[in-house]
Amino acid sequence: MAYRKFIAWDARSCTGCRLCEAACSLGDGDGISPAMSAIRVEEDRIHVCRQCDPPACVAACPTHALDDGLPSDACLGCGLCVAACTHESIFQPGPKARPIKCDLCGGESPRCVAICPSGALALMGKGCWAALGRRVQLNWGRMRVEIGLVLKTRSNLLLLRMARSRIVRVRAGRPDTWLNRLVLTPMVKPFEKIFHSSQEKQ
Repeated sequence: MAYRKFIAWDARSCTGCRLCEAACSLGDGDGISPAMSAIRVEEDRIHVCRQCDPPACVAACPTHALDDGLPSDACLGCGLCVAACTHESIFQPGPKARPIKCDLCGGESPRCVAICPSGALALMGKGCWAALGRRVQLNWGRMRVEIGLVLKTRSNLLLLRMARSRIVRVRAGRPDTWLNRLVLTPMVKPFEKIFHSSQEKQ
């Protein structure tokens, strides 16, 4: 199977601004017209060609108008490719009109991906590793926050255990460990100054 790229999307990051639709339709040189865009935004999902292999739309076309990826002059406007697309990502602007299908802007930099302000769109490759990379890239903001919270919680628990160990040793008359002195002493010193100053005032 040939290596394919496609536009991945994350509806949770989408703000609904529809700049992707505007950029896509504007690229044809006929002005901004969302009806002529190859990407469509809905409330809970984004419709854009998944660059399937094998593509159901190509197999459905009776005149082989999609053999080169985009509808050619052989297109009859029958709409069979639109009906065959399981992702609902081929659009027919009107009866007998030539369908609209994403071609990734013919290269490595689709306009919709470049203009998306929230990072809800990303150009990705297919395969298991690409899927993992897609999840990391699209959800990195949330993952970073979650990782930060986990690390903060773990470090707080470690400090609490070290403090408890120091208290137990001091009560038992045993010397503190070198690790506790190294980590806790710099943290406790500012509070010791405040404590001693308040004692002197009393």
